Amino acid sequence: MHMTIVVPSVLLTLLFGFTGTTKVFNTTTARNNAAHLGISAGLSRMIGAAEIAAAVGLMAGLVFHPLAAVTAAAVCVLMAGGVSYHAKAKDNMHAMLPAAITGIAAATVLALSITQ
Repeated sequence: MHMTIVVPSVLLTLLFGFTGTTKVFNTTTARNNAAHLGISAGLSRMIGAAEIAAAVGLMAGLVFHPLAAVTAAAVCVLMAGGVSYHAKAKDNMHAMLPAAITGIAAATVLALSITQ
């Protein structure tokens, strides 16, 4: 597999491993973010589980290439939801930027995994 897929996949895996874990364990930061976005603790934990699944899927996708595309597409949908919840909370662009950049990175992995 080419490094242009490996590097963003590993970076996204690290990101989702961290953020997913904080949500699943319902840390203070995760609770505060969920309250700000108007989502329940249960939904926040479910999103965290999806992020951990994404981390696993992205790593497994380095071996089983179709899984990289499927997981990257799911991450794009997840990040679109994140941006929309930030917009609903009337956050500024600065608050939406992490979700948007993560979605762009996932779209890059998706495009590269389809073309290889």
